[in-house]
Amino acid sequence: MVPKSKRFLIAFEGIDGSGKTTQIILLKEELDRLLYQTLITKAKKPSQETAFKKFLKTFEIASDSLSYMFLYQALHRKQFEKTVAALENGNIVLADRWSGSFFVYHLNFGPLSKGPREHVALLNTLAFENLKPDMTFLLDVPPQIAFERRVRRGETDTFDADTVCFYEAVHEKCRAFAEENGWIVIDGTLPIETIHRQIWDMVSEKLGQ
Repeated sequence: MVPKSKRFLIAFEGIDGSGKTTQIILLKEELDRLLYQTLITKAKKPSQETAFKKFLKTFEIASDSLSYMFLYQALHRKQFEKTVAALENGNIVLADRWSGSFFVYHLNFGPLSKGPREHVALLNTLAFENLKPDMTFLLDVPPQIAFERRVRRGETDTFDADTVCFYEAVHEKCRAFAEENGWIVIDGTLPIETIHRQIWDMVSEKLGQ
């Protein structure tokens, strides 16, 4: 059977441990079953984490520096380029974070948050060329639950007071940004299959399934 062609970009946002990867995989399986051409894009994959940390150490780049920010912008740009190429080939692209995460972070945290907001907008234009997703889902999960999930997966074992405050702040800013920009907010504490069905119902309606 001939694969279906559909130029469509769906972004998933949420703090680490909110369930983005799980829901993206489930959605891709559903789309694959219906013969849609699909691609998952992400700025940095888990398999690249070791190389990324080695690069930071080799070049003595601190995570709170402008150098780190520019490095991440290079990764965002690469994600954008892969996404555009896939869209031009008639793929549905599932983005594990998009420019929304960029705005939430840089407008509120890090070195850019202390400067003119115009700088953030300009960098977003350079990295993402203002390409907006057709749909954006925010998986809303309290930071403590998200952290417990990450501990079970072996991704982290520390969650000090500063980390708690940071994730709580990011969580709050994500929710506010979602409301301002019309994101679809999903309760990420629901059972995995329930979340998937909610997402699929809305995606399938958009695709005319």
